[in-house]
Amino acid sequence: MRNAALHQARKDVKCLRYSLEAVAGAFSHHASGVIQPAIGLQRLLGEQHDAVVAGEWIRELAKNPGIDAEDAQRLETMEVRRRLNAEEEFRMAIAEYPVPAPRRALVF
Repeated sequence: MRNAALHQARKDVKCLRYSLEAVAGAFSHHASGVIQPAIGLQRLLGEQHDAVVAGEWIRELAKNPGIDAEDAQRLETMEVRRRLNAEEEFRMAIAEYPVPAPRRALVF
């Protein structure tokens, strides 16, 4: 499921980031070459995940009586747009500031 995959990817990037932050003092500026891109990717993965979860929640909510179908559709459309924007930002970020392989970045 997309939700689970996005959540796992974000957790993996978070783990990488926190691990490097814990030892950053030993690697000076070399660690920031991994930490800074990881922060951005973690944020964008979170944005995508939140949009997917919100869209699923809105679809379920729309099944309830008394919920205006047009309102629910507008909200779902907003979440789809938010997800697509985050996906595009993610593609641009990973191309412009890829997270280097930690082993290569931290060898000095």
